[in-house]
Amino acid sequence: MSRKTFLVARCGRFDLRLDLHTLVLYQDFLADVFPDRCFQLSMLEVLSFLDVVDKFNTEQLKIQQGIGDPYWCQKLLAYIEKSYLVKEIELSR
Repeated sequence: MSRKTFLVARCGRFDLRLDLHTLVLYQDFLADVFPDRCFQLSMLEVLSFLDVVDKFNTEQLKIQQGIGDPYWCQKLLAYIEKSYLVKEIELSR
C-alpha cells in the first residue's frame, strides 16, 4: 500500500513529507549518503511543525526573490532539525 504524503518543505539536502493520516513525518535525503528517516508526531506537533515549515518556505521564497535573510532561513532549518527530526521519536521503516 502506498503512503499518501504531502511534500511540505525542500530543505537543501533533504525533503520533508508529511502523512496527515498517520501523523508521520518523512525525511527523504536527496543523496544516497544518508538513509531516509521517519518520525511519529502528535497532532499538536504537526500543527506546530506546519507553522514553522510555512515560515521556512516563505523565507526561502523571499531569498529567491532577493529580499530574504539566509541567516534567518538557516536558523529556522536548525530549529526544525532540533525540534522535529530527533532520534527519540524516529520510527523504523
